[in-house]
Amino acid sequence: MAEYDQLYADKLELLLAINASERVTWSGTTRPPLHDALVVPRVEGGLKIWLGTGGNPGSSVRAGLMGLPIAYGILGGTADHWVQQADLYRQAAAHAGHDESIVDIAVASHGFVATNDADAKERFYRYESAAFATHARERGAATGGRDRASFARDSGPGGMIFAGSANEIADRLVAFHRQLGHSRHILQMDLGHIPKHELLEAIELLGTVVAPRVREALQTT
Repeated sequence: MAEYDQLYADKLELLLAINASERVTWSGTTRPPLHDALVVPRVEGGLKIWLGTGGNPGSSVRAGLMGLPIAYGILGGTADHWVQQADLYRQAAAHAGHDESIVDIAVASHGFVATNDADAKERFYRYESAAFATHARERGAATGGRDRASFARDSGPGGMIFAGSANEIADRLVAFHRQLGHSRHILQMDLGHIPKHELLEAIELLGTVVAPRVREALQTT
């Protein structure tokens, strides 16, 4: 763990080198060098490689300086907090002289969609809390889960849990996009042994109501 940052930097640099060329000559500090190594199979046109982070400011700066798109895995915080992270990313990219066109932000957060706002929040609270409790037990904690006060705060306007009715979630996604400027938003809904029929209903609402409403709103601005 003491060498984590250097290991990450080396592996990322090597991945980018492999993505850029079929034959790779590379040396770092954490593995033997490569000399004109053939790397196959190839992806036509190369991969779009995102730098993923849970919110470490240094990761935002690293992605910006390297000219990579960034993907935020969000488990909490506020919209304002994540806008600050995105600002760091954009400032670092500008400082490195990268064109604004390379700047791209993705978000993955917890969320759930149902026909009724209160029902969606109540159900997802149970599922998320169960998942948190399981995680706590696996780590040896006597208690875990999620208290209702924190869930209510995080699932309301400005929070980072997108659980509610289809119209509410669409409106919140649009509002967050206007603050953050991200190009994609992934909702992790499959938590805490959610029943299959509820998950399928949520996916259907996401595709038939939320997505069209978001697209329409963003096309008119």
